[in-house]
Amino acid sequence: MKNMAITQPRHQSPSDDQARPVPGKPTACAELHRPLRVLQIFQRAGVTSAPYNEHVLPLNTCHDVTACTYAPATVPVPDNVTMFSADGTLSGFCRAIRAALRERQYDVIHAHDALSAFLFLLAAFFTRAKVTRNTIFTVHSSFDRILFKRWLLLLPVFAAFGKIVFCCRASENSFRGVLRYLSRNKSRAISNGVDFQRIDRFLESRPAKSPSDTFTMIWIGRFIPLKNPETILRVCHALQCETVRLVLVGEGPLRAAMDAEISALGLDSKVTFAGVIPREEVFASLSKADLFVSTSTTEGLPVAVVEALACGCPSVLSDIPSHREIAETEPSIRLVNPTDVEGFVGAIQAFMEMPVSERSAVGEQCKMSTRANYSLEVMTQKYEEFYRYNTQLS
Repeated sequence: MKNMAITQPRHQSPSDDQARPVPGKPTACAELHRPLRVLQIFQRAGVTSAPYNEHVLPLNTCHDVTACTYAPATVPVPDNVTMFSADGTLSGFCRAIRAALRERQYDVIHAHDALSAFLFLLAAFFTRAKVTRNTIFTVHSSFDRILFKRWLLLLPVFAAFGKIVFCCRASENSFRGVLRYLSRNKSRAISNGVDFQRIDRFLESRPAKSPSDTFTMIWIGRFIPLKNPETILRVCHALQCETVRLVLVGEGPLRAAMDAEISALGLDSKVTFAGVIPREEVFASLSKADLFVSTSTTEGLPVAVVEALACGCPSVLSDIPSHREIAETEPSIRLVNPTDVEGFVGAIQAFMEMPVSERSAVGEQCKMSTRANYSLEVMTQKYEEFYRYNTQLS
């Protein structure tokens, strides 16, 4: 039937008094009293979905996870994750949420975007489910990225959800006005994390980077105004260097305008569009690049930046609060005003003029500092403690 929620089969869940074994994971998971029953609510399970890759998959190793999504998954989902996938319609998503709530009682309900959280509140209201006490909403962006219609949705979400988590200190500090007031006394910043084990496993299977006469820059993101992709094209043109190459990873509504800009600037031979690619291909591209550049005008805590540093790719970033927060732990990062083309050119040239050995040493330092502060295991453990604290199950 159209708009019906689809449920994937679940493997037999562990008993309440026995935690799942977690090979290679922090021992904290193995010492828990019992696995938590967690409902994760978000838009879609896909290669670029932070809720799926950074919350569902890691948590699934030691807890009983159910996921409810607005649209069908575009990647394979483990059998022991119960998946309620709607068909990309509001009515279908509401039915999927109601089906998930009827399925069982949850220790924690965790929503990851304004629409999903708002529709969850509606579904809970109409099903008379008393579930708001152990609800957590994670903010994955900064205040200035929120459109007015999303702001309206966040009002009841911030008011009704039990706890609000911000993806970094910069995100938390960016909120103001009524939303800041509604989150008082119930908010916490937990920085996004990156799966370094996954990166290492992949990079170990790859040949070492070979010397090259070209200097490759990589830019990752959606082609939207907030990501400011036109600036990186102007920077590439202003460098006036025949050996410079630029790889653009992503897609978005500005693609046609970027194609026109590339032709107008004569950059056809220097710029490559990689499109939306699997994470392993992202890691491969980062490991082969000489420099990662971000020109964003605003971000939450950008996982692409952390992944670049984790892959040993030195970085030049726009001078915005979330990038400054990352730069606190890695002094080699150069920060430039998002629209300062000459500033980016100067910072990039400084890396171009470094001997290859020095640039490699900077990359190794990036790896170490990032792993000490932004690992997925650290993030997961902080959420684990937050879940336990708020469900009073410790």
